[in-house]
Amino acid sequence: MEKMLIQSQPIKNWTLVETVIAVGNTRIPIQDQPMLKSYAGHKVVIKGIELITAKGLTHGVLNSAANITRADLIKTVLVLYCNGWEQVQYLPLSRLIGLHDADATTATTVPFMDQPTFFENLSDVDWTKSYFLTANGQSIATAGVIMLGVQYQVFNDQGQETRP
Repeated sequence: MEKMLIQSQPIKNWTLVETVIAVGNTRIPIQDQPMLKSYAGHKVVIKGIELITAKGLTHGVLNSAANITRADLIKTVLVLYCNGWEQVQYLPLSRLIGLHDADATTATTVPFMDQPTFFENLSDVDWTKSYFLTANGQSIATAGVIMLGVQYQVFNDQGQETRP
């Protein structure tokens, strides 16, 4: 009898999107993400996005800025521009947290993974028109970085999965 390991959402293609935030920002643009960009004969479909908090990674990988503070995190939302419109609008960053911990201190327990936030075939994301936004009247109080882990698939014109 052949044994088979079945996973509901295995990680296949995954990348980190890192955005630097400055004190006083209320609307934070996301830089272009060439790896996650669809073009002729190459369609990128976003399957899941998770917010990487200080529980999982304390500083940015690309620029070493400290991770976004809890106070700034809970007043910030994500807007994703897809297929010519803001398809994902005002999604609280806290909704994207998949890594949790048993207590408030970073050093005492090991974080554990919960279900990440999955999307139903979110495609043609224009990252240059996507952004983070703080709640009305609020602004970023502490400079840092917002890191998103993005799980994706790539398809050709025939709908067959290809490599990125």
